[in-house]
Amino acid sequence: MIFHPNAVSIVKLSVLSRLIIFVLVVISGILVQDYDSSTELALNISNRVTNKLISQSFSHFGNWDGIYFYRIAAVGYEYEQFHAFFPLYPLLMRLVSSVVCSLTGSVVSEHMALLFSGWLISNAAFVVSALFLYRLTRVVLQDDEMARVSTLLYCFNPASVFMSSLYTESIFAMFTFGALFYLYTSREVIAVLFFMMATSTRSNGILAVGYIGWNVFLYIGKKYYSGISVKNVIHSVMKTMMGIIYVALIVSPYVGIQYYGYVLYCSDNPRPWCSKRIPSIYSFVQDFYWQNGSLFGYFQVKQIPNFVLASPLVAISAFGIISYVKKMMNRKLTGNGFYSPQVFVFIVHWGFITIFSILMTHIQTFTRFACCQCAPIFWFSSTQIIKKPGKWTTKLLLAYFGIYFIIGSILFSNFYPWT
Repeated sequence: MIFHPNAVSIVKLSVLSRLIIFVLVVISGILVQDYDSSTELALNISNRVTNKLISQSFSHFGNWDGIYFYRIAAVGYEYEQFHAFFPLYPLLMRLVSSVVCSLTGSVVSEHMALLFSGWLISNAAFVVSALFLYRLTRVVLQDDEMARVSTLLYCFNPASVFMSSLYTESIFAMFTFGALFYLYTSREVIAVLFFMMATSTRSNGILAVGYIGWNVFLYIGKKYYSGISVKNVIHSVMKTMMGIIYVALIVSPYVGIQYYGYVLYCSDNPRPWCSKRIPSIYSFVQDFYWQNGSLFGYFQVKQIPNFVLASPLVAISAFGIISYVKKMMNRKLTGNGFYSPQVFVFIVHWGFITIFSILMTHIQTFTRFACCQCAPIFWFSSTQIIKKPGKWTTKLLLAYFGIYFIIGSILFSNFYPWT
């Protein structure tokens, strides 16, 4: 069970943060002129009063990538570039919208039902992800206060607007934090199922194989130090075999999605990527249409503003990772809290995400990319708040969370560059 005596307060806090986002987005949508009208054109809004009301309330949550998820949910993968977005979230949108349409009849159009369903799924998933993060933090850090503060920061994180919009951040966070919670409470089968759902939501879900590998490594290490015996060797081999099976299962949604693309585009008039040694429509689309995946490809003068936009979280990540490594090198890790041995694999994941984002992706996406999967962001930040409440760095940290929470909601909702 993910519930705990503090679960009710966590739910209230996460719901409150979503309500604040909703109010900010709706009010800014009314008061601020949209920079782009792509969302309105894509939604095909009818003249019915209920549809106009839904559009006015929720259309601003469908900006930027949200248009793609909406379109995939409505008509499927009609263009090659749509394959940059994985299918689980739009599939859920379609399923929930069918329920909404059946309950409302002709009062709500299918288009508006899809829009509302996407928003509902994202916000509900956020609440569950907050609960999972809280429980995961208690299990890993073994510190109740840090679990509460970390969850508070997560509820008002710098990428909050994306977690209330037609984006995969919330649902991916729910599956990732949930999987890690179950993994660290020795419920591996459930953890693997959650990891598979994460991979069906976003490509970077395959990074979960690192946690499985580390779990196997620790198990074998314990068996080795307890003494070499036939029994321990057999158990180690069985654990390794199960680890391989788990890895295959976690990667399988990614492979399946690539195979689907291959069937669509590599039979008649095959696309250039079809002849690659390992054909991957996802890798091709990311590079060809979005210029993602090329080393130093984003290091351009015109991208300086985007580097500045991401710089606060890059700095937090650098300080957090370096401070942990220093403690570890000096053998000053403790039994609980952020600076504990059990956090090591999370630090490796955080470091990889940070370096990969800086060198090979659109750097402005790093904030939402990291906040939906890197729990140590909130663990390190909560450590600073608890241990150094009056320092200027702590005040700056809190200001960053607050400013991005508000400004991001306003800019994103009006189609200004906040992606």
